[in-house]
Amino acid sequence: MWEVVQEPFFQMALLNALLTGCLCGYLGVFVVLKRIVFVSVALSQMAALGVAVGFFMGIYPRVSAMAFTMLGIVLLAMPYSEKNTSRESILGYIYAMAAVTAVVLIAKNPIGEAHGLDLVCGNVLYTTQKDLIMLIVIVLAVVVLHLFYFKEFIFVSFDRDTAQTTGIKPGVFEFLLYISFGLIISVSMQTSGVMFIFASLVIPAMIGLCVARHIFRVFFSAVVSAAVCVTAGFYVSYVCDLPSSSTIVLFYGVLFLSVKGITFLAKK
Repeated sequence: MWEVVQEPFFQMALLNALLTGCLCGYLGVFVVLKRIVFVSVALSQMAALGVAVGFFMGIYPRVSAMAFTMLGIVLLAMPYSEKNTSRESILGYIYAMAAVTAVVLIAKNPIGEAHGLDLVCGNVLYTTQKDLIMLIVIVLAVVVLHLFYFKEFIFVSFDRDTAQTTGIKPGVFEFLLYISFGLIISVSMQTSGVMFIFASLVIPAMIGLCVARHIFRVFFSAVVSAAVCVTAGFYVSYVCDLPSSSTIVLFYGVLFLSVKGITFLAKK
């Protein structure tokens, strides 16, 4: 095991998964608090479509993934009449159209077809130095943004109406929050896959909310649980020759059930 840990490809893959998992774990708290889980699903699928378009047109997949993810954010940010077209129905439309279009493009492109399963399950071991540098830049940008406006993001997520009465513009900060989701989703989609990103945006936050009550401890618990599952998942996937991203997601699920069971028994 220690021999492979010293290999550059393994170190880059592990760092990629840790950065993606931890940042998604942090952002996932907002996803769960605002009850916008299906927004993360739709944006993840738009990013997957962007990767498929990149393979089909011969352009850098992360650029096309970012473009399509931002398009999804714009579509979600537009005002809709609840009588005719609700936001939930638009989410369903975006997810369905992005999914089937990605399948069609992959089926018609030999290069895309070879990477079709990676869009769903991911293959983080394919991480390159260029991928890692771009991910680090995005992570730093999102971290800086949230350091400056953390209180505003929290206020808008907990009580949108009260935040508006204090002079905070909820629409602006919700849009910035969606941009944060879009950046990390689009830059990590090609190597991490839809399932890993979606699970990282939901399950660590659920774990954090199970074990902590203070909001700062919730964020901390979510990030730590993501880091633990990523590290353990990488180790087990190597020892048992399993797909890394899928193994990490399994660890997310097992850890959540374990925490949920322990907290349930503790209340007895």
